[in-house]
Amino acid sequence: MSNVLDEPETFTLVELQQQLGGVPGHRILLRPTPGTATEADVMRLLDQRGVRCELIDGTLVKKEMGWKESVIASRINRKIGIYLATNDCGETSGEQGGIRLILGRIRFPDLAFPISRSIGTSDSPMVNSPRKPSPISLRISRSKC
Repeated sequence: MSNVLDEPETFTLVELQQQLGGVPGHRILLRPTPGTATEADVMRLLDQRGVRCELIDGTLVKKEMGWKESVIASRINRKIGIYLATNDCGETSGEQGGIRLILGRIRFPDLAFPISRSIGTSDSPMVNSPRKPSPISLRISRSKC
């Protein structure tokens, strides 16, 4: 995906929503300007305001998760947990476990299962010690993103 700043002057909010995978407009933050946000902005909003955002191509998108999505992720997490009880190959994390996919992309999947070799040595959350990409992550969401 290209960065918003690389788009022509006529680039619209609808096109931005499409570029972000159909994210509803009420989740797209306009400050910092779409296309200019950084990982530091994600951490600042979380630390100072308690607002959890994902970083997608320089644009901050508020993280949403409802009851139904949480229940589904919890059920899947339970099943993976049963497997992991006898197979030491990783850990699971929920919607609080942020993952840096690539520079400029931070996601908070509803459920992630990083295999042991991809987990860093620190137990601290992503905002203090970014995790390597998770080979398996699950997004349960009403939007396409």
